[in-house]
Amino acid sequence: MVVSGLTQKELSLLDESIVANVAVINPNKQPHLFPVWCVLQDGKIYFSTKVEHDKCQYIRLNPNICMSVVHPKGSIYLSFTGLAEIYERDELDQFDEIMGRIVHKYVRDIEKATEFNRRLKEDNSRRLIEITPDDPNRFR
Repeated sequence: MVVSGLTQKELSLLDESIVANVAVINPNKQPHLFPVWCVLQDGKIYFSTKVEHDKCQYIRLNPNICMSVVHPKGSIYLSFTGLAEIYERDELDQFDEIMGRIVHKYVRDIEKATEFNRRLKEDNSRRLIEITPDDPNRFR
């Protein structure tokens, strides 16, 4: 996957099982920061949450986000702003495919990943959040 403005080293951060951090604004106009498992697909970043979780509610109120991914050694990082869109399973054709990619990226044991993915497919409260970076050339 090529994203303009990113070096191969920076892009590799999104391929590794590194936890990203997403910041949103809560109804009191305070920042709310949370960790997510994510994948890059077609120049957009995806993560999952449940509809009842705060992050989903806050994104509904204000879709502006900031995301950062930092290599564990701190030598490489990405930081960018963008807009988030919330998808239910029947609103996005690749929903289950993207969910499966997220699970298999972070859960290395195949049996556990398969079971986890099976349970997620049965969870109607699960949502995918799609992040479109404001400017793909300004990832840092």
